[in-house]
Order: sequence, then structure tokens, then C-alpha cells
Amino acid sequence: MSDLIEDNQEENDSLKNTLSELYSLLFDYKKIIFLIPFLLSVITAAFSLSITAIYESQTTLAANSQSSSGLSGIINNSGLAAIAGITASSGNRNLGAEGIEILKSRKFITDFIKDEKILVNLMAAEGWDRDKNEVIINPDVYDIKNKRWTLGDDSIPSDQEAYQAFVNKMSLFKDVKTGFVTLKVRHFSPVIAKEWTEKLINSLNDYLREVDLVEAEKTISFLDKLLSENNLLEVNNSLVNLKQQQIKIIMNAKAREQYVFRVLDPPIAPEKRFSPKRTQIVVSSGFIFFCIFFLFAYILKQLGYRENFSLKRPWIFK
Repeated sequence: MSDLIEDNQEENDSLKNTLSELYSLLFDYKKIIFLIPFLLSVITAAFSLSITAIYESQTTLAANSQSSSGLSGIINNSGLAAIAGITASSGNRNLGAEGIEILKSRKFITDFIKDEKILVNLMAAEGWDRDKNEVIINPDVYDIKNKRWTLGDDSIPSDQEAYQAFVNKMSLFKDVKTGFVTLKVRHFSPVIAKEWTEKLINSLNDYLREVDLVEAEKTISFLDKLLSENNLLEVNNSLVNLKQQQIKIIMNAKAREQYVFRVLDPPIAPEKRFSPKRTQIVVSSGFIFFCIFFLFAYILKQLGYRENFSLKRPWIFK
């Protein structure tokens, strides 16, 4: 019993000694531990204020479902492989997955940049004037008055540079549970971030609509050719039914405005900036500075140094 009491007493004494040493360290080196991290945090806060704000607009989408279309779907659903002499894989078309991959593709993004004429706002923007609601263009990159790139034709960003710059401003996520897709676009201007988000979805819907229209029309031409060459009534009836399916695809593509994705939550021009997160920057940097200089003060104490702010003597001396 006495041994247990002695052990508890030793633990209490050890704890008191540790707290005493900690208090002594914090008091004796208070300027190093507290003042320097505070000053560095103030500098960090001032630096964060100089960082240009970036805004992010986002939209939530739901993919439209669609079964196999075109010649492959015809063969799969009708058993006409023997007549056409073609072997095709079975399965329905995942229009949403196809749309996501196209939305990330180099060709689609490059065409989008050219069609919407956004290269200057993409590659030469350096900020946003809130009062005028105008993008601030870097004059060292692009001359707005003369509408030319400052360093001449050789300085015009290539398609690959433009593509990389755009995908760095775009984020695309798919929720594995719900299947909903979230598209985010960032820019110095909240208005442009919203516009680009809207135009991306509209361009994707128009692109795949056109692809399916062309494919359905080609399929109808193929079926018409088969009808003209075949005299079997049963086969002709099947071909006529398949032609009607393709006509339905054309009608659906022309009638449905949101062809690939339905917009569940339309994008808006955000009022709050996405970055920089100034509070987070200052707090996290202040904590890091405190830890660094706390360790520095501990090392100084172990080496026998102490702090002193007298001008006649070194700041830290032994």
C-alpha cells in the first residue's frame, strides 16, 4: 500500500516539475515563443490580403438514361446480325458516363475555348473589378486596346496550354451513391465562372445531340437500303419497326433541350470568394510558427542560452 502511495506521489511530483519547466520556458522565452510568431502571422495576414480572390460557381446535374441507339443497338435488339454480317456487343448506352468523359476531353475543351472566344479571359486575366464588373487583363500579356497579344503571334497560347489552363479551373465529381454529377468552374470573375459553367453544359448537350442525330440519320439510310434490297415480309416488318425507333431518337434529340444532363441546381455568380481562405491561412500559419519557435526556445534552453532584447548586448546570449 505504501509503495502505491509513493508511486502516486512520484507521478504527481513529476507532473508538477514538468508543468513548472513548461511555465518557465514560456515565461523566460516569451518573446521568442509568442512575439515572433505573432509578427510573422501579421505578415502572413498582410500577404494573404494581396492574393487575388477567386470565385467558384457550381451546378448539380442528373444524367438522362438512354438505351442503345444506332446500328449497334439495332443489331443487338433485333437479331439482324446474320443479315448485316456484323457482330456487336450487347448492353445499354451510358449517356451520363459518356458525357462526363467528353466534358473532360481535350477536343471538346479546345473547341469550347475557340467557339466561345474565351482565350483572353482564360490566359490573360489577373483579377476582377467589382465596381465595373470587368475582368482585369494583364497588359504584359494582352493589349486590350489593339486586341493583340503583347509579345506577338509567338506568345499566343497553344491549344495544349489553353486546355491545361481550363481544366485547372474546372472540377468534375460524380457521387457514386446517387449518380449525380457536380461541375465546378473557378475564375477571378464570379460572373464569368457562372457563364462558363452554363455554357459547358449547354455545349455538351448540343454536341451529343448532334452526334446522335447524325448517327440516327445514317442508320435510317442504312435501313432504307436494306428495305430496298429485301423481299421477305417478316424481315421488312422488323426493319420498319427499327426505322421507327430511330425516328423516335431523332424526335427525342430535337425535343429535349437538356439532352445529356438535366440541371438540378443551376449555377449562380457567387458572392463569397472560393480562395484565398485568409482566416485559415493566418490561423494555421500562426500555429506552425508557434510550434517552430517553441521548439527553438526549448533547444536554446537546453544549450544554456536565454533571450534578451537589450541593444547593448546580443538578443540571445549564453
